Amino acid sequence: MLHWPRLRAWLDDDREDIRLRNRLAEAARTWSASWRDLGALLRGVQLDVAVPWRERGGSFNALEQEFLDAGITADRAARAGQLRRTRQLRRLTAVFAAVTLVLAGTTTWALRAQRTAQEREAHARALIDAATALPLFSEDPAEDAGTRAHSDTRDVWADRRPEHRQAGAVRGR
Repeated sequence: MLHWPRLRAWLDDDREDIRLRNRLAEAARTWSASWRDLGALLRGVQLDVAVPWRERGGSFNALEQEFLDAGITADRAARAGQLRRTRQLRRLTAVFAAVTLVLAGTTTWALRAQRTAQEREAHARALIDAATALPLFSEDPAEDAGTRAHSDTRDVWADRRPEHRQAGAVRGR
């Protein structure tokens, strides 16, 4: 047998197939004994090894065939559930991003509106102040300053001397 490498490869492959067949048969019996519990099914790597072996023409009895079919069905259901959860998470992320953008835009708009309102309020106050100060001035600034200075002086003296009070009363003041 040492001189026949092809025969040795066939026997090695057969030994591996026999080991796989024995593991599969034992797992199928355990699954059947546990009332076909989903937790006893092949998953992941074990299922990924058993399915191609079956497709290559591995021999199975009815229980082993049902066991593999149930494992494939459960694996597909698990993958579909994972895909559904991933899609839901992506949708939720998209909704969250959209809400965040709307809130950011609304906040920016509100801040700009507040700043505009504050600027308009300051402008309105300036107009009110200017309108209030306007009657204090006449059209001739020199006359306005002289009249105000004279009346201020007369008011100061009128408070201190009685004769000025009478003079101010005669003049109409």
